Amino acid sequence: MASAAGVAALMAVLTLPLAMWVIVGLGLALCIGIAFEITQLLLIRADSVVAFYLLDLDAESFPPDQQKKAGPRSVLGIRLHHRNGRQSEGRISNGAFVMPWFISIPYVTTAEQPGKIAHHLINRVWNRLRPFRSATLPLWRDSIALDDGRRTRVRLRWV
Repeated sequence: MASAAGVAALMAVLTLPLAMWVIVGLGLALCIGIAFEITQLLLIRADSVVAFYLLDLDAESFPPDQQKKAGPRSVLGIRLHHRNGRQSEGRISNGAFVMPWFISIPYVTTAEQPGKIAHHLINRVWNRLRPFRSATLPLWRDSIALDDGRRTRVRLRWV
């Protein structure tokens, strides 16, 4: 279901009136993206998130320009447990999508966190250019216990 948009985009690319090499390049890029998405969803990668914990952060711990954005509401943090046994911490971004059957938790971590190890030169350069790493944690109803899902939904809606 998660790769259905990629497959639909691949079919749309095949019908575009473009040069053949452009269609092949776009199709190859879409196939790589679909494969990446599937490996992420199947928790095959070492930095895949297998567990998380929501926690309250103190708004005063942020820089002054971000304290105003925090407002009177409490700031939620997240502690992530990765498949390779490492942990990383971050904070919940705005825009969490909460429904009874699906929860989407956007979060931001720093690149220096131990959950993201830069083995390659490209990753080191990318982490220097972008010191914060943003991602989204998707949770389907059957991937979390019912009581934990209820608590997570309430926490994301009202905090």
